[in-house]
Amino acid sequence: GKVGTLARMLATTLAWALPDGSKIHSTKLTSSAELSPAATLASAKAIDNYTITVRRELHRIPELLYDLQRTSAYVREKLDELGIAYQYPVAKEGIVATIGSGKEPCVGLRADMDALPIHEEVECPFRSRTDGKMHACGHDAHTAMLLGAARLLQERFAAGQLHGTVKLLFQPAEEGGAGGLAMRLAGVLEDAPRIGRLFALHVWPGLPSGVVASRAGTIMAAAGFYHAEFVGHGGHAAMPHTTVDPFMCVAAALQGLQTVISRNLAPVEAGVVSTTFVHGGSAYNIIPGRVELGGTIRSLSKEGYRFLHEKVEAVLRGAAALGGCSVNATLSSIEEDCLTAAVTPPGAPGPCTFPPTANAEADSRGSGLTRGLTPH
Repeated sequence: GKVGTLARMLATTLAWALPDGSKIHSTKLTSSAELSPAATLASAKAIDNYTITVRRELHRIPELLYDLQRTSAYVREKLDELGIAYQYPVAKEGIVATIGSGKEPCVGLRADMDALPIHEEVECPFRSRTDGKMHACGHDAHTAMLLGAARLLQERFAAGQLHGTVKLLFQPAEEGGAGGLAMRLAGVLEDAPRIGRLFALHVWPGLPSGVVASRAGTIMAAAGFYHAEFVGHGGHAAMPHTTVDPFMCVAAALQGLQTVISRNLAPVEAGVVSTTFVHGGSAYNIIPGRVELGGTIRSLSKEGYRFLHEKVEAVLRGAAALGGCSVNATLSSIEEDCLTAAVTPPGAPGPCTFPPTANAEADSRGSGLTRGLTPH
């Protein structure tokens, strides 16, 4: 799967930086044997051990958000081995590597590097060496694929088959830290030579190996967060009548939040409200004074997100009133767009919401790039 996807990434890049150095306005590959889809796939397969080894080494050292010292150092070490120049630091631990003539046409390839705060329970030789951190979203594979593409592109450039420039963007903080925005604000899209096309992808376990999928229109939902702290009056668990139990407010909120989608959206409409944590209490015989919960809101449109935001906030405040609690509720707003915000905090939840990702029709049409590259 990673080899076939690496081949697609490389084939797309080569289509935009051909030997004559001209700007290409079509995604058709050259007819030469060296740049054919079959040759590109064969080149990727020839280094599959390299790509797999890199992915497994990265999998052992997961790091979060912008705190990527070991990961970034590992990537820079591999770039040094390949003789590829790079700019560092970019957006703290990000890297921009450059292959080619330093002139246009210029193509960008991007991979994210950060992991998730999840404990890895799978026993394997390359499992996470850090408790509570894991590459559970596949960013180790993305980074490995980009380093594999870097190796192949460097070989093509040395052979005189790449006239133009390819920039490799190794991005921090995809998991809630707006690392893409941070790199954009650092000028990576405008620095000369200016990137004319930028390609990125995400591994997807629900697709067959070797398949690349896209679609016109919305492909990723708007994503935001909600957090609520219910404040009651704690006391001894043997005398609950003397307390205002915040767990009762949380219970009402959990039940009410489950109805936001099921009782407000038509069956053919899409939306998600998922509570992902509840924190409260520390002893068997004490009713705590405070309990908090939080989760995520997803919608395929800004209008839909506004509607869900309103309903979630109403449920949280209604649950507090029902149980006699006060509530400190924070919901990220679709009006504060993380992709255009001047300042974005390095973590979530934050004041901003990531808007829906939508493709134009021309961006998602199938082409000869993907045919003939599927491993068999």
